[in-house]
Amino acid sequence: MSPSAGFLRALALLVAFAGVRAAQEHGAQSHEAALPEAASPDAEPARGRPIVSISRQETKDGPRWSVLCEEAPFDELVRALAKKSGLALEGSELLPIGAEASVELERRPLEQVLEFVLGTQGLRHELARGTLRLLAPTNDAAELLRLAQDAWRTVEAEGDQHAATRSKLAQGNIAEVRGDLEGAYHLYAELAEENPSEDSAEATFRAGRILERLGHWAEAAQHFRTLASLDEAKRFHSKARLELARASIELGDAPSALHLLNFVDANYASDDEAELAERRLVRARACNATHDYVEALRTLEEGEVISASQAEARSLAIRAEAFEGLGFEAEAARAWLIFAREAATAEERAAAFEKAAALSLATGDELGTLFVCREAAKSGADEGLGSFAHTARLRLGLDEEEPPTTIEERLELAETLLAQNERAKAAELFEGLYLARGALPEPDQARVLAGWSQVLLDRVGLEAALEVLAKARASFEDPLAAQTLDLAAAALLEAEGRFDEAAEAYRGNY
Repeated sequence: MSPSAGFLRALALLVAFAGVRAAQEHGAQSHEAALPEAASPDAEPARGRPIVSISRQETKDGPRWSVLCEEAPFDELVRALAKKSGLALEGSELLPIGAEASVELERRPLEQVLEFVLGTQGLRHELARGTLRLLAPTNDAAELLRLAQDAWRTVEAEGDQHAATRSKLAQGNIAEVRGDLEGAYHLYAELAEENPSEDSAEATFRAGRILERLGHWAEAAQHFRTLASLDEAKRFHSKARLELARASIELGDAPSALHLLNFVDANYASDDEAELAERRLVRARACNATHDYVEALRTLEEGEVISASQAEARSLAIRAEAFEGLGFEAEAARAWLIFAREAATAEERAAAFEKAAALSLATGDELGTLFVCREAAKSGADEGLGSFAHTARLRLGLDEEEPPTTIEERLELAETLLAQNERAKAAELFEGLYLARGALPEPDQARVLAGWSQVLLDRVGLEAALEVLAKARASFEDPLAAQTLDLAAAALLEAEGRFDEAAEAYRGNY
């Protein structure tokens, strides 16, 4: 899910304030000369109002600017900066009236001063030909993230070790928002390798969560085991064990997950509603994984789970699995259908629609099956549901004479008929598909050829069927398509009892 412009504007403002705060802390610790006592006459407001002190120092690296003010009118600060630096000001109508700013910057390039000061109000700027041009806040997500990352890099460059560490953590978070999970992991992993501290513990925890999202559950589990035993990671001990329980379920060790959850509940009391909700959801999943479906449902009812992330969708998936495990296929089908509407990813949505369609058909609810297929089509997630819809229509006597309309539907139906050992009907469809296979991508062409080889086996024998597969394999570039042909060839040979040759076919030799 992409971040909202409002969230990203808030992020940009936060990092701008962080930049000013880091600058203040750095300035307070600096051993360089302090700001001049006398404020510039050009920048001094009327008596009794906050003073804005702006000065310029020449250094070997070029001009450096110092700015000091506390709760000064923001528009006056910007006008004073422009005047003192000899710049014409354009876009002053963007200056918010009534806003205030507190700034303590020492010996900074003018560009950096302007970035910090204007960034506190979400403004951008351009410097060109003696003019400071103010620019309105942007709604472009990529630009806002770039600005935020630049601001944190500036904070990191200040030289304060703690600020640099927090900067890397923030940059990792920005990479996550961008969807660059690999980049985020490398930032966190680098920090996690530093001397044990609260910051390195946080980096280890974040790295483990990224590994979970990438599906690297064994590596994630190792991160959380490490955290659970670190004295410097005490504030992460319960969360690390909770994540370790989640990883254990994915790794097929649900009993260990339940032991971990029992330990966490007994030793880490919490009044954090979000964490308690997470514990319940993970426990319910573990119960499903151990086939204790009644306990899974009871766990969901014992306390609220809505505080957890994506709680509604996750609880629906747990209920659907429990209903299915208990043999309540109709209830499970309805739960999967509702889950499909709430699913976070296209893959989850498609899988849920398929389960709902299959369960509806299994219970004899053909109208329900057609309804599921229609809902899936509205969401663009109906790929693979053609055979369910076709079977439902046939049972209802709606379109026995109506053939599938698209080549993809014909391929799905042909494969279904072949799997049901209705080889004559499948052969008719595969004959047309074989002639039209050029309109399909290589993976689907391979599916057509795999089915066609079964037809040829019946019609003209094994050698002809293998020859078709071998010739096609030599022309395919897609490795998945080639693998499909290898599996088809091996299946043909195994059916004929030629197991040694089948083993070679798995390696692409036939």
